[in-house]
Amino acid sequence: MLTRDIPERITVDVADLGINQSLRVSDVPVPAKVKVLQAADQVVVHVVAVKEEEAAPAAAAAPAAEGEAAAPAAEPEVIKKGKKEEEEAPPEPQR
Repeated sequence: MLTRDIPERITVDVADLGINQSLRVSDVPVPAKVKVLQAADQVVVHVVAVKEEEAAPAAAAAPAAEGEAAAPAAEPEVIKKGKKEEEEAPPEPQR
């Protein structure tokens, strides 16, 4: 096989696959000059269901009760570099 015979891409149609179905190497269409080195029964595509995302805790998800103020959103802590703080500090009086 020459390098020009290596396909740039191999396209596989997965539109008809359902949950828990898969395609194996033997199901993938390859040009006649291409030799697949993987085992013919190796899975290359497997369709699975997405797990449900974990729900937010009820206290965080529940809106504030009537008359209660909503808690402000937490902001990230900003850490300044020490050198800049030294420059901003007023100079010490000389004796």
